[in-house]
Amino acid sequence: MPENVLVDWDDVYSALSSDLRRALLYELDGAGRPMTVDAVASRLSDRDVGDSDRLDVKAEIVHVHLPKLIHAGLVVHDPETDTVASADLADRIPTEFFAPEAETRRGLLTNVERARLEAGDADADEYRETVARLRERMRDEVAADVRLLAEHRPDVFEQLREIVRRA
Repeated sequence: MPENVLVDWDDVYSALSSDLRRALLYELDGAGRPMTVDAVASRLSDRDVGDSDRLDVKAEIVHVHLPKLIHAGLVVHDPETDTVASADLADRIPTEFFAPEAETRRGLLTNVERARLEAGDADADEYRETVARLRERMRDEVAADVRLLAEHRPDVFEQLREIVRRA
């Protein structure tokens, strides 16, 4: 990504807030070359899931996580070869940040708030405010994910309806 391109850091932080998306970037960085979407999805779906969940994880990666990373400018997709690779912006972020055990900015804040509450440093009003802030963040994240999905993959809603209908 050229230096003069504006980065929407809210989109970047939002994209990096997911353990699975960070793991996806970690896989791409480790590969050092473009990978097919199917190969990335297979690698990630093999982690800690049973056979019955593997297809669900692949669908989630393809229809939710990759579009969010692409929108944030962290991944580039070549539709002709159906491959994905780390974008220049992702290459400027230390690889350690993508490691599966890494904390996100939002996660660190939540951990600090939780520690204060557990240590008794917060009163009941502060606790309620903290819980309200966390709920608001969760609503905002879900709404942002749905908007992004609707914008980039409107066909997914039809696929989800079909999955729910079959269940």
